[in-house]
Amino acid sequence: MPSIKPHPAFPFIEIGRLVDFARRGGYADDPRFIAHPDEWTFRIEGGHVSYLCRSEQDARQQAERTLFLHTPELAEQYLQAARRDQDLELMTRLANAGGYWRGRSEERATLSRHVTAAIQLLQRAGG
Repeated sequence: MPSIKPHPAFPFIEIGRLVDFARRGGYADDPRFIAHPDEWTFRIEGGHVSYLCRSEQDARQQAERTLFLHTPELAEQYLQAARRDQDLELMTRLANAGGYWRGRSEERATLSRHVTAAIQLLQRAGG
């Protein structure tokens, strides 16, 4: 399919337009897919597709986020496979990206706790 290609860092992830994935799966005439000609998505080998994205870059980012935050056990399987195959480059990319996404998630959780605490203080002060 024209738009479907491997993720630049993780070859087990495919990025492409939703309609191209639909065509490849034999659903070319399905109105659910035809109605979204500009939407992008991804497929993680051994995982699933669950997001519609507005651009190829958004799909790449969401695929990574999904792999490392929503399916960390799958990311660990890929890390172990890279270790078994002695693919140091892939191991490094997986480890770096996993750390990045965990750090972002922790940062957002911390920010959310601080905002919640500030709102509670304001409510008590005004109430």
